[in-house]
Amino acid sequence: MDTTVAEADIDHPTDADLLKHAVRKLGGLVRRIKAQGTASRTRFRDRGGGCGGWPRTLRRRTGVAMAEVDRLTGQVAVIARQTVRQVEAVWRNARRTVCRRGGDRRLGRMVLVDELHETIGHTRRLLWQTDQRLAGNGLSLTRW
Repeated sequence: MDTTVAEADIDHPTDADLLKHAVRKLGGLVRRIKAQGTASRTRFRDRGGGCGGWPRTLRRRTGVAMAEVDRLTGQVAVIARQTVRQVEAVWRNARRTVCRRGGDRRLGRMVLVDELHETIGHTRRLLWQTDQRLAGNGLSLTRW
């Protein structure tokens, strides 16, 4: 039996990091849906790049930096809320379009629309958890 232990850094998920990933995933799904011609006229601004600029601050987990981490987490939450509002409009229009149209690619479109709806739900849950934590209510992060 090998009992060798190798030291490794553990990257614990943060609210800001999870929200950043959710915003990027939502943007990617919207791009894929629009590329298939579904909800092509619905406006969407990809905010995935607007979540950068804070990784160094998040790594400093000192008492002084925690206020800065909370401020930056709040900024990422605002970006995520704006993204969710626009993505919900894309989802409604895409669902309507898929239901109206038939065709050989309908199943692929429906799968993307369903994945978008599921990701919206997960992102809303992350936003709720972030709001609770920023309000001072201690919560443990749940996996989605």
